[in-house]
Amino acid sequence: MNINGWDYNFKSLPYWDNREKFPYVYDLLFENEQADIAFLIYSITEVTMCYYVGFLAIFKNKEKPELLLNATKGGFLNEKVIFSIENRFAFVKSAIYIKKGWPIFIFDLLNRQFACLKIIPNSKNDLMGRINETKIEIDKLKWMPFERLDSFCSELRDK
Repeated sequence: MNINGWDYNFKSLPYWDNREKFPYVYDLLFENEQADIAFLIYSITEVTMCYYVGFLAIFKNKEKPELLLNATKGGFLNEKVIFSIENRFAFVKSAIYIKKGWPIFIFDLLNRQFACLKIIPNSKNDLMGRINETKIEIDKLKWMPFERLDSFCSELRDK
């Protein structure tokens, strides 16, 4: 199967078959050509009125795609993935609600690790706008390997 030139067996991803169970399921692929990386938010469906959530897969090497991460616990929103100017970091919004805010996951593509930054927006639609206004001190964040993302998201939900 091919999505925007990324040829991969997407059917092997967990919950890919949701499209057979629910109407109007779709996928969004955000590619960073300079870094040869793609973020796929897949099996996106409406979970509450006008609130769409999917799962996350990160791939590298468009020529021969390799799955770097598949996260199914974060409830990732159907919104644009933002890449840093130097292509090292990517920012993805999660639907997990944590004490008057939402987490933004920061992915360090060079070291294959992530950190979580809580943003308190003026409104739900203002979340990524607030990321642009926020000075992020990268070296002060708690970084974890990609493999911990699902368990970290489960811990966030339990708080």
